Amino acid sequence: MEHDRKWEGLAGELKNKAKDGSEYWVIATVAPVLGANGKPIKYISVRYDITKQKQVEEELRQAKKNIDTELFENVTYAKHIHSSFLSNNEGLDTCNDSFLLYKARKIISGDFYKIERNDNKFTVVVGDSTGHGVSASYISILALNILTRVMKFCCEDPGKTLAMINKELNRMTQLNGEKKLMESADMIVCCIDKDLMKINYASAKMKAFIVRDGEVIMLEKDRCSVGESTKKEFKISNRMIDLKKGDCLYISSDGLKDQIGGTHDKCIGSKRLVSLIKNIQRHSMQEQKEIISDALMKWQGTNEQTDDITLFGIRI
Repeated sequence: MEHDRKWEGLAGELKNKAKDGSEYWVIATVAPVLGANGKPIKYISVRYDITKQKQVEEELRQAKKNIDTELFENVTYAKHIHSSFLSNNEGLDTCNDSFLLYKARKIISGDFYKIERNDNKFTVVVGDSTGHGVSASYISILALNILTRVMKFCCEDPGKTLAMINKELNRMTQLNGEKKLMESADMIVCCIDKDLMKINYASAKMKAFIVRDGEVIMLEKDRCSVGESTKKEFKISNRMIDLKKGDCLYISSDGLKDQIGGTHDKCIGSKRLVSLIKNIQRHSMQEQKEIISDALMKWQGTNEQTDDITLFGIRI
């Protein structure tokens, strides 16, 4: 048996040139004929022409490459369209001591945000669409488009804003009276008044909290997502909180806490994230963004990004 293994046959693909200079492919198998002593006395070679098979494989590779290139170009342009609906840098700069950590899992994000300022009043909206990528980005574009129209009528009523977005999303995703699409979005609308030092907000499953004098105040949220519930099922509440100078408000999509990594390939988790933010309060918001970004990178390591990530922070 030992001799048999030693003198096993070999097989492989070879590219040759014909007399006319054209290339052709063969798959060749070479096997020994063993004598009584277990050693080869001659070799047998068998070849099969696989040129056509190779040509088909190359055509398929080229077709896939063309499709991938076209898909990448289309998704990149879709990202450009999606970005045009988000607040520009000027909108973010008006928030003074604030930061936005925004990272798409794949080119285009299903997370979205809108930040507007009117004197000492700020409106901050953060959303997280179901899933990620192109399909999720469609929902975020729809939600932002509806939001832009709705805010003209109820800019200081977060609950009514979310209820109207929910109603419109349900209507727009109804397919000719048939089963509606399954996509939805977690959203929060915050109206911050720095003159009255109050925040009026409504949250549809979106995580938000305030760090005040070393203590963490979790903002309540309703257990409904925008676009998944009918008008009767969608129950959202306005909530009011008094603010103190120096308070820091944070709003986060699920992507950050759900990132896989660390020594045991686990999620960062809400507790670890909140603890990190609580311990860096002496830093400016821009410094906090850098610290959190570095911590995220270190935690993630060689793992892929799990989901779209959005984290907004503002110091009152």
